Amino acid sequence: MNQMIPVRISRRFAVGMTVIAVGLAATACGSAAAPTATPTGTPQTNHNPAASASPTATPTPVGPSVTMSDVWARATPGLPDENSAVYAVLQNKGAKAERVVSASVPAAIAKRVELHTTVQEAGVMKMVQVEGYDLPASGTVKLEPGGNHIMLLGIAKQLKVGDTFTVTLKLQSGSTIESKVEVKNAPGGAMGGSAATGATGGSGAMGATGGSGAMR
Repeated sequence: MNQMIPVRISRRFAVGMTVIAVGLAATACGSAAAPTATPTGTPQTNHNPAASASPTATPTPVGPSVTMSDVWARATPGLPDENSAVYAVLQNKGAKAERVVSASVPAAIAKRVELHTTVQEAGVMKMVQVEGYDLPASGTVKLEPGGNHIMLLGIAKQLKVGDTFTVTLKLQSGSTIESKVEVKNAPGGAMGGSAATGATGGSGAMGATGGSGAMR
């Protein structure tokens, strides 16, 4: 009897160990997590900086809103110390007002360029220098004989009908506009802003010596 007891205990122990082993195996299988599927419609994180960066818009170059048309200069007779003038139609197509502050031509055309207008003093028409021309938004300003004009002082050589050169206007905004100028005879012999022989000042008619001169 005494020898059978250890045998019975050993069998029970073996059965118990088997049960424990099976339980541990089942637990291990159940704890193995399957990969979690990404829910349909869930956005994925993009780790590519180049792909995630917003594209930079290329700025569209914006030119000056002011244009020049009907640009011409008065022909000169070919005498010493001649002056002439440039005329044009200036149109501001922008929504903001602009201002012409200066003008220039090649040195081979004239020694100096000034912005002028024509005024009447004591019954006499005179040309005077001005600081600029205001161009209202969506407005037009004419440079014409007897009114506003770009004065060319100290003509380097005779301006003959058919000659061409360029004139450049500088705007208050910092923009510049350039246009071709064709030399023509003044219509009807108009004298506003015309060439004047012997002028030693800003502009003027024959013998004028000041900043402006009477037109005769």
